[in-house]
Amino acid sequence: MKENNNYFLITGASKGIGKSCLELLLKNNCKVIAIARNKKNLTKIIKNKNIILFEGDVTDNKLIKKIFTFIKKKKLNLKYLINNAGQRQRKQFLKIKDRDIRKIFDVNYFSVFNITQQFVNHVKKKEYRSSVVNISSIVGSLGFSDLSGYGSTKAAINGLTKCLASEYKGKIRFNSINPGFTKTSFYKKFKQNRNLFNWTISRTPMKRWAEPDEIAELIYFLCSDKSSYINGETIKIDGGWSNT
Repeated sequence: MKENNNYFLITGASKGIGKSCLELLLKNNCKVIAIARNKKNLTKIIKNKNIILFEGDVTDNKLIKKIFTFIKKKKLNLKYLINNAGQRQRKQFLKIKDRDIRKIFDVNYFSVFNITQQFVNHVKKKEYRSSVVNISSIVGSLGFSDLSGYGSTKAAINGLTKCLASEYKGKIRFNSINPGFTKTSFYKKFKQNRNLFNWTISRTPMKRWAEPDEIAELIYFLCSDKSSYINGETIKIDGGWSNT
């Protein structure tokens, strides 16, 4: 995919799926605007001439406005948005306090809503067609115990994706990805509970967790013209978990 002067905007770029996606984009000589909470995790990448890095939190509305003001001022051809930033929350339903549910929705849903609004407002009158990829989770469609707060945010992301795909009728494509168990930051911690970890392996037909690079490849494909007829989809990438 040759993008020349077209830019990708990706959130949550400092680790996990986001970092793998950022590395893949740069490997393919794409130009990227990245939002990361910890730029120390990107020391080897920062010097790349194709990256513009903003350090901060996606819930910081002032930061998001600053970024889009910068994009407009520099007249950058922003064409793709990858909403990856997110936070897990594992709590029993009755133990979730008001501040807990508000926090998880601020990070996982309202930040996506806000950034996507800014993006759509920026590209809606452009001559080119754009693409938005939202990173959700199989929890948003299948449901898991003790993940009602987290799962609700991901279900909301899936719903938003479908509604916007309908509203913008192909001028901007919207798709969401629902990864299963993936080797992100919580992998080592999860692996300490051998019984639970072994259960996930036995339950997954592929008999392993996904590599972040595998998720990144799907994101890249959904941004490209090779997926130009894919719109409004919620795509599971879970090694067959949801089919068992």
